[in-house]
Amino acid sequence: MDKLRSGFGEMLRIAMRENNVTQEMLAKYLYTTQQTVSRWCKGICEPDLVTLMRICSYFGTTPDEMLSYSETEMEKLREELNYDK
Repeated sequence: MDKLRSGFGEMLRIAMRENNVTQEMLAKYLYTTQQTVSRWCKGICEPDLVTLMRICSYFGTTPDEMLSYSETEMEKLREELNYDK
């Protein structure tokens, strides 16, 4: 799961940087704290599904794009989690 968290955090940081959005601005939009957004960006935790959808709406993207991985990364993750294809 740490891979998923850090992947989302990285995508969130990129979206924020590309759109000149600060943690405080995003927190205000989501009715949460800057500290919570910071924890998402650092990969410490991730937002719930409803909040993820609001983040995607804010940046004009989809959950698939925010959580996307290459096929190679997905294979490694499946192996780590002992999932079959």
